[in-house]
Amino acid sequence: GNSGGLFLMARLVLFLGLATRVESHSWLACVDYDEVSGTCHGYARNWFQVMAGRAFFTDRGRDNRPGVDFPEGLVCDQRKEARTNPISAAYDEIYPMAVLQVGQTVRWRWPAKNHATVGVQRGVQVFISSEADATVDAFNPTPIAEMDFSNCVPRRASVDDADCQDTWVVPADTPPGLHTLMWWWEFNA
Repeated sequence: GNSGGLFLMARLVLFLGLATRVESHSWLACVDYDEVSGTCHGYARNWFQVMAGRAFFTDRGRDNRPGVDFPEGLVCDQRKEARTNPISAAYDEIYPMAVLQVGQTVRWRWPAKNHATVGVQRGVQVFISSEADATVDAFNPTPIAEMDFSNCVPRRASVDDADCQDTWVVPADTPPGLHTLMWWWEFNA
């Protein structure tokens, strides 16, 4: 692994229905973004407690830096992204949990935080929990999707609030239930 890299993550929980229906930082701002209406249909865990009412690019310490590559670094920092019991306590009506379906194309949104031109690197990777149990943060060591971190508007350096977005598809073999997903971006991978 690249222990010199900087690892940045956001955690979220989602429900999959039965129907086939250096210093650097960034974080996942929206789990299910509708770019046409500008509406977010699902947020990262505890978003309403940390980010409510603030612009999506506001730095509130949502980045996690485990200091090791995956799979060892696939952990949720419970000081920043604490699991709740019940899971629903990590969300509210304004900032809901994402509800995704197998086969769905999902658009994620994040701020560039001055890194919209980071060049060729590993990009954003999506990891999913190894079982449908959102009370445990244990992730499959292979990403289920990869996205371009620099897919931003504007795609220029030194633009803190550049709006970055990309899409991925929920795999057909994802079992139904509550899962935890991890957004992973490693600066200078």
